[in-house]
Amino acid sequence: MNLCIHRYLTKCLTNPQPPGFADFIRGTKALYILSKKFNYKLLIDYNIHPLFKYFKFNENIYINELNNNTTMELLPPVSYHEIYSQLLNLFNSKQDLYLLTNSFHVSHMTRHNDHNIDVINSSNNFIKEMLKPSDLLEELFLNKINEINIDINNYIIIHIRIKDDCFFNENFNLDENFDSLVKEKIKIVIDNNCNKNILVLSNHSRYLQNLKSLFNNIFITNNLTIHLGSLDNNNMENKIQGTLIDLLFMSKSKEIYSISQYGGSGFSHVIAQIYNIPLH
Repeated sequence: MNLCIHRYLTKCLTNPQPPGFADFIRGTKALYILSKKFNYKLLIDYNIHPLFKYFKFNENIYINELNNNTTMELLPPVSYHEIYSQLLNLFNSKQDLYLLTNSFHVSHMTRHNDHNIDVINSSNNFIKEMLKPSDLLEELFLNKINEINIDINNYIIIHIRIKDDCFFNENFNLDENFDSLVKEKIKIVIDNNCNKNILVLSNHSRYLQNLKSLFNNIFITNNLTIHLGSLDNNNMENKIQGTLIDLLFMSKSKEIYSISQYGGSGFSHVIAQIYNIPLH
């Protein structure tokens, strides 16, 4: 059986930055489904990106061998339709593949989906296994639960996705119209969910603290986060940990309310899809 190795590169040759982690997960789902269709075995490279040490190594999910094979990048600015077409050609070649992609699992042009629902569900289970926390991440997560004193069995999430600029500038000023939209949405969610804990997550920690001062009945993690496609050396490990702790909270929530300056959040959408969580 041929191998398809998905590699989450920390630097790309064809794009100014590697995809975000949600985009990598989306590409993993596409590769899993194509691997099933063309009789490949999909594995995730465990070595290239530092985030994977926070997930449990599973030999059915990960590969831990260092090699010098060139990684093919199938990413924008190439169109998603062209990316998907190239993937079909590569899988038809019956050669081992070393790839990084954020492809959708259907043609982005036609949105046609002829995949069996069992394969779709199996791809979700593969990704759940990929995201199983290591003992260290599990410990950090439990510590955060105790720190913020949230009811882990009864909470919903409001996820506020702010432009990437805020990852690199903590003093990034939010658009006033978007700020008003966020506060109105939080008020509505609070009013409609008085019996649930409400955890607000965002990629802008200073803005979360501001929201906490206005809505004292919400929960925040106070985590520093990072765009996992744009690593820096400034407190990087703490930021990776914070981002993955937020991911764990999202994966265990009862519902997710997504508010984004991009018109949608891949992070919210992918996690809701994989873990079958209602997304609003």
